[in-house]
Amino acid sequence: GVVTGSAAGSDTAPSARPLAGKKFLATGTLSGYTRDGIRDAVTSAGGEFMSTVSKNLDYLIVGVNAGSKLDKAKKIGVRILTEDEFNQMIGR
Repeated sequence: GVVTGSAAGSDTAPSARPLAGKKFLATGTLSGYTRDGIRDAVTSAGGEFMSTVSKNLDYLIVGVNAGSKLDKAKKIGVRILTEDEFNQMIGR
């Protein structure tokens, strides 16, 4: 998104956007999030939610019964996160 106006306040709360510049995707069933919920959690923390596994992806959040996305992410070296690890990243 484009930020309009003064950016002076952006230095005061860097923790509000802990995922800035990072790309995420989720796979499998997450205990604490719906599909839309995990997308909202990523974007509200400044991250970008992707639709497919690719070399551009930074993190794959993995739940129960993760499928082919997990296999592909491992093959290309994407960092795998559990739901708990993701929650720690965003301060939940």
